[in-house]
Order: sequence, then structure tokens, then C-alpha cells
Amino acid sequence: AEAAAYSFFPLTFVVPSEYRMFVEEFKRSGGTWIMKPIGRCQGQGIFLFNKLSQISDWRRDHTWKPEDETAAETYLAQRYVDMPYLIGGKKFDLRIYALVTTYNPLRVYLYRSGFARFTSSRFSMRKEDITNTYVHLTNVAIQKHAPGVDRNKGMKWPIRSLRLYLNTRHGLEATNACFNAIQHVILHALLAVQPAMIQDKHCFELYGYDILIDSQLKPWLLEVNASPSLTASDKADWTLKFGMLNDMLDIVDLEGKREPGKYPTRQGGFDLIWDNSPISQFDKPTSIPTMLGCYNYRDQNQVRRSLAEVLREDAEGVQDVKYARAKGEQPHAHCAGGSITSLTRSTSMTGNASTTSPTTMSSHARTCSSRILSAPKGSLSARTSWLKQLRTASFPLPLWCRASTVCLWRSSSAAAAHGS
Repeated sequence: AEAAAYSFFPLTFVVPSEYRMFVEEFKRSGGTWIMKPIGRCQGQGIFLFNKLSQISDWRRDHTWKPEDETAAETYLAQRYVDMPYLIGGKKFDLRIYALVTTYNPLRVYLYRSGFARFTSSRFSMRKEDITNTYVHLTNVAIQKHAPGVDRNKGMKWPIRSLRLYLNTRHGLEATNACFNAIQHVILHALLAVQPAMIQDKHCFELYGYDILIDSQLKPWLLEVNASPSLTASDKADWTLKFGMLNDMLDIVDLEGKREPGKYPTRQGGFDLIWDNSPISQFDKPTSIPTMLGCYNYRDQNQVRRSLAEVLREDAEGVQDVKYARAKGEQPHAHCAGGSITSLTRSTSMTGNASTTSPTTMSSHARTCSSRILSAPKGSLSARTSWLKQLRTASFPLPLWCRASTVCLWRSSSAAAAHGS
């Protein structure tokens, strides 16, 4: 039973030291394998193969000899997970962050937010695609050079969106089991190395876990990065990593503001999941076994800023509409950057068709949204009232407004459920 708890790692050999064992396993089972250099990053030096002859060039290039193991760069030969879970026909893996403040006793914090990294090309296991890195490797450093990729949009998806997607496709029970299994992988990977780690009370470590979900919703641990990249590829990435680092420094408490021996069970987006034993985040039973991918209060500031920015753009668009009508011209659909003012047709909740002017739609939405954002933090009744007006509005709300409404609605509902 204990061995089964660690069956989340693909079969792996360290070469050249375990090359003969690898060859024996390859001849016995075959399949597709992936080679990774242990001393590089950002996907450098990684390649796939399904024949031993395909690594003969690699052996020559690295002047590899079985008798002289120190002459070659150390690689990992790992069985390739050839049936990954696909979204839109594309492969992805997850980058998840865990903070370890001490190994003795083991204390682990898991960050709620993370992201899925997608490939730019549809997944394929055809022989001609075996060497196509744009099909098999999700590293941003590689995918940003793929033909036709928009670097401003990137190839990332928030892990919270992924959890919502899986909830929709597979149901709450299967999704919770999958994310609980991911947390299980992270904890058992740390427990496996705990005896070998040197304890220093003045040190901490932030790890970046790369997790792959297969077609059966089983998570696989691909690698653990002791120095995960903190370079931001876009604004959302910057917001995530900036907030994470800020919360990490609050937990480490370099200023000594916290009472000695006291550790928060939650700090910003970090949740304490292990403190010499499992930690429960709730006083009563719940259907959510892990907070990974759940709402991160760090995201609230980003929602507020984004909403405020769009409202300003919308106000400018209303002025454009008024100016166009004053001149007797037809307002263009691009007024207000395609936000509320570009929507001129609506249907009431009773099903009767009606026409609402862009100015009326925009001002009503701005009023509701601004009152939501200006409501006191503890005033849930006020927020709920205005949220209901946005949700039952008699005009079609654009995507940004619906998304912001859902985020604010869920945050208010969650706060009400917890009595805060």
C-alpha cells in the first residue's frame, strides 16, 4: 500500500550510470521515451525517441563511453506519457508552487494559483512528429518561437480556469479527486526526500512542480524545480508571481513581526497543508479536499483594477456615442473598445424584446459595478443586491462584465459562507 502511494512518477533511469538497465527495460517494453539533461532549463537539450539507434548520435556528441561515466553529461531517460489529457487537441502541463519553511518538522505551504502551459500545435504521436518540440514540449521558452504564436497572449491558462473546466466536463467528484491527487503527489515527493535533506532553520525553499494529467485524470510528476523561473511572460503572470513572492516573504517573516512558534494556516494565496502531519483547512467536513485551484484572494485586486480600467474605457466610449449622435452619425460598433456600449439590442427577463440605448446600458452597468467595488468589505448585503442587478440585467453583458460579476459573486458567497 505504501509503494502504491508513490506510483505517480514515470519509469526513469539516470544515464549513463544506469544505461545498461535502461537498455534492458527498453528492449523488454519498447515505447516512446524522453531524454532530459539534469543541468539545463527551459527545455534545452530535451528530445524524444522510440528506437535505440536514435540516441546513438547523442552518445557520440557527448563523447559518452560506458567506462568513463564522468565524460558525459548526465541525462534522465524517462518513459513518455503518450496519452495526456488534451484541451482543444493540445497537450499541457501544470506549474504549481509549494513553499517549504522547514524539513524537521516538515512544514509545507501550497499556493492556490498556478497555470497550465499549452503547446502551440495539436498533439500527435505519429512518427513524423516525434521530433517536433512544438507538439510535445510545453516550455514557454520553446513555444514562444513557434510559427504563428502571439507572444502577447502567451500559452498559459490559470489553474483555477482548468479546475472549472474539469468540473464542467467530468463533474465535481472526479475533479476534486484529481486535484487531491495532485496535492498527494507534492506531499509524498517531499516526504520521500525529507530524511536526506539537511535541516537549517534559517533556510526555506520555493519549489516549482511540473505535473501532467493523463487521459484518465491521473496526475504524473514530471520534475521538481528547486529554482523555478520567476520571469513574467505577461501581465497576468506578473500579477501571479508578484503576489506569490509577497505572500512567501510574509510567511518567512524576515522582519520578525510574528510571535515565535506561531505559523499562519493561511497567508494570502498560500495554504498550510502539512505541519508534521496533514492539516485540515476546515472545522467541518467539506467536499473540497484541497484548495489548489480555488479562489485566491490575491486575484481580487487584479479583478478590481481590470474592472476599473474597463469602466474608464466604457465612459470614454459613451462620450464617443453622444458626439456621433450630436453630429447625426451612426455610432460605430468599436466605440468603448467593444465593451457594453457596443451592445445595442437586449431582451428582458420576461422574454419581450426591447431596445436600450448604449448610454443607458453603460451607465446602469457602471453604477452597479462601482457600487459593488465601493461597498465596505464586510457589507455583503450591499454587494449581493447590486450583483443580483447585474446578473438579472435586461441587456446582454459582455464577457469581461460577466466574468467580473462571477468572480465578485463567488467571493461574496464564499465570504458569507465562512461568516466573514
